[in-house]
Amino acid sequence: MKRGLQTNYPLLNMVIMMMVVLFLWSCGDGQKQAQQAKLKEVQESTCMQLNDLKKDIEKRIAYLDTQIETAKGELQENLKEVRAELKMQQEIIEKEMELVRASSLETWDSVLSDVRKKYQDARTKTNEVSKKVREWLENGD
Repeated sequence: MKRGLQTNYPLLNMVIMMMVVLFLWSCGDGQKQAQQAKLKEVQESTCMQLNDLKKDIEKRIAYLDTQIETAKGELQENLKEVRAELKMQQEIIEKEMELVRASSLETWDSVLSDVRKKYQDARTKTNEVSKKVREWLENGD
C-alpha cells in the first residue's frame, strides 16, 4: 500500500504543477484583457475630446463662412485664408482620431504623446485664428 501511494506522488505533483501553470497563464491572459478594456476606455475618452475640438472648429468655420459672404476685398481674402487654416487643423484632428482608434497596447504611449501635441497645437492655432478674426471684424479691415 505504501508503494502505491509513493508512485502517485510524482503524478500528484505534476497535476498540481500543471494546475498552477494553467492558473498563472489564465491570470496573465486576464490581465491582458483588463489592459485591453482599459485601452478601449481611454481611446473612447480621447476620441471624445478630439471630437469636441473638431466640432468647435466646425462651428468656427461655419461662422467664418457667414462673415466671408458679407466681407469684401482684403478682409474677405484674409478670412478665406483663416478658414483654410481651420480646415487644415480639422483634418489633422480627424487623422489623430484614426490613429487613436487604431492604436494598440504596444503603440499607445507614442500615439498618446503625438495626440497630445497635435491637440494642443490645434487648440492654440484655432484660438490665434479666432483672435485675428475678431480684431479684423472689429477694425473693419
